[in-house]
Amino acid sequence: MPDHTNEAEQIWTWLFHEDTLFANRGSLMLVAQSMLFAAYATVFASHYGQWFLDLIVFLGALLAIIWLCLSLVQRRTYDPLQQRLKSTDKLYREITEHRKRSFPLKLDLLVGYGIPILIVSVWVLVLLINH
Repeated sequence: MPDHTNEAEQIWTWLFHEDTLFANRGSLMLVAQSMLFAAYATVFASHYGQWFLDLIVFLGALLAIIWLCLSLVQRRTYDPLQQRLKSTDKLYREITEHRKRSFPLKLDLLVGYGIPILIVSVWVLVLLINH
């Protein structure tokens, strides 16, 4: 008979690691995007050059697309682990069900997909307005 307690502990640890990666990546990306928006505003105000503004827009959009792709890749690991833990750990199943009833919107999807898509859209809009 398999040792589900040990398996549940391992999956809890792995999911914690995945959550930490997700949170740290989101924080890092938001700081980077903020710096790029500030750089864009500074360069725009100084009339330094259109090529430099375009470069900042390109970097901002590229960074947001990378963020989105990394979130998609991470979901491929996270979702099966989460399902497996739900099937073996009663406490985890109760916590996730309570969260779903309390707040049906999945915040990790908003942060991992919604915000990067919004940021790319803003960069594209900035590029279109400025040309």
